[in-house]
Amino acid sequence: MQKYNSLVAMQQESCKTFADRPMYGTKFKGQWRWITFKEFGDYVEHVRGGLRHYGLEEGDTVAIISRNCVEWAVAAYAAMGLRGRVVGMYENQTSTEWEYILSDCKASIVFAHNSVIQDVIERISLKLPHIKHVINIHEDETEHLCFNKLIKIGKQHPTPVIPAQPDDIMSIIYTSGTTDKPKGVLLSHGNLLGQIDAVKSRYDFTPDDRTLSFLPWAHIFGHSGEVHLLIALGFSAGLSESVSKILENLGEIKPTMLMSVPRIFNRIYENVMNKIHRGPAITRWLFKHGMAGAQNRREGRPSTFLQNFCFGIADKLIFKKIRAAFGGRLKYAISGGAALQIEVASFIANLGITVYEGYGLSETSPMVSANYPGNIKIGSVGKTLTGVTVKIDTSVGESDIAGAGEIIVYGPNVMKGYHNLPQETAAVMTSDGGFRTGDVGYFDAEGYLNICGRVKEQFKLQNGKYVVPSVIEDLINLSTYVSYSLIYGDNREYTVAVVNVNLDEVVHFAKSRGLYHQVHDVIPKEDVDNLLNHVEIQALFEKIIRDQCASVRGYEVPRKFMLTAEEWSANTGFLTQTFKLRRMPIISHYADHIDLLYHESRSFLEVANA
Repeated sequence: MQKYNSLVAMQQESCKTFADRPMYGTKFKGQWRWITFKEFGDYVEHVRGGLRHYGLEEGDTVAIISRNCVEWAVAAYAAMGLRGRVVGMYENQTSTEWEYILSDCKASIVFAHNSVIQDVIERISLKLPHIKHVINIHEDETEHLCFNKLIKIGKQHPTPVIPAQPDDIMSIIYTSGTTDKPKGVLLSHGNLLGQIDAVKSRYDFTPDDRTLSFLPWAHIFGHSGEVHLLIALGFSAGLSESVSKILENLGEIKPTMLMSVPRIFNRIYENVMNKIHRGPAITRWLFKHGMAGAQNRREGRPSTFLQNFCFGIADKLIFKKIRAAFGGRLKYAISGGAALQIEVASFIANLGITVYEGYGLSETSPMVSANYPGNIKIGSVGKTLTGVTVKIDTSVGESDIAGAGEIIVYGPNVMKGYHNLPQETAAVMTSDGGFRTGDVGYFDAEGYLNICGRVKEQFKLQNGKYVVPSVIEDLINLSTYVSYSLIYGDNREYTVAVVNVNLDEVVHFAKSRGLYHQVHDVIPKEDVDNLLNHVEIQALFEKIIRDQCASVRGYEVPRKFMLTAEEWSANTGFLTQTFKLRRMPIISHYADHIDLLYHESRSFLEVANA
């Protein structure tokens, strides 16, 4: 039974309960400044009054185009306090995407992070008459409507909360759109409150915990965990300056928990492993045996004298330094949004940091299942949340794993539907109220849910075998020489790989072999092309693919590959905002190169095995 009817009622009580505790920290001129829960609650009151004064009506939509900041969360709760809906968008989306979403959700007020975004939205608003005002979050008071002016107006026009009910829509989360246009997921107050209750029942997070916030709040993971759950539990978050400053900010904030998509954990793992491999032989030896000793301890297995000895030294000389890179106080690594590789999860856990990997989607608010205290199995996504039921439709999703099929979710976390898309809603909802996730998974004998991949991503080779590309890609991506990879082979004889290289690491390898002598700060494109086509670089990636794919079936291993150093990002259209591949744009862009991989002479695997 939920204690509150709305997130706003929860927020009001939390701001009283945790009144003097730090809430959000922002780095300003080299110093971290923190607001308290009481100050946050006061800001919400004032902005709610300001929004009402400027015409926000019950049921209206407020859009926020901004990075994570105190004003983002304040604006969201102020809007919800008027029974409004909140839509978050990313700063680096295109103006076309902004226009599409603003038109679809019929936003009446838009918060813009800076004057550049404000100018773009004001031009767009000429075509969207439902937009009443564009509010600049960070500009000082000028002729434009800004956040500070909104607060002043709100102080002069205090407005009481309009009570919401559990089924009222509180947010429209627009999906990343890996294939089609983004769909607006309708989430209610009850959807998120159910998630909060489930977390409270299973975890022992406290107000003394702290995280570093870098997950975008326009995405459901950051939105639910670093805004609503943070308010409910009373912990605090330092707002990261940028993705490039994460490691620096970790050392300053010293978090006890870290919520992240696997991409960030993978990069930390790769950086550590790269330093270890470049270090002295004794360091590599200590690290290897120390990790073995740590894993035995964690899994309750006996260790040899050598492993115990190495663990003791490695923990003080190596592991301690790695933990210090996380700030030195990290207790929990919380991963979601995609599969976390077992090697990476084991590495983090062996450092003495508890790994909670979970599974969910925007349409499920987001959590469906998760590992939790006393029920942790690395490699799985845990057990279903309290109140959530998962059924496996074995008739959908090809797999040779017994009991695998499409995951169907039932429970209070399931969305109310897609905004303005009744046919798409009907396509994913079962007659008995279940949500078809499009993910293939299975329960093991101990009741842990395991994910095999996306139904739509699977493809079939000419021999009739099905391939789940994301599993292979995740393995290849663990190499420090790889930024991203894409596996292709739909209705083909074999699979091939498009590998987006980590150019810095490739150049370092080339220099160490005397293959390249860089004289420019920026490597000329001609040099890059020559380098990637060099026989030793090609051989390096042949070995990487063999080694990283050692655990997958032979027919799944790419027989050929191409290398590229082009930027893969949300800005180039190759990735979503949460680092997932947008497959069709990548395949279309490299179509001619992929086609050549199927018409050239024998592959390196064929030659090697001849």
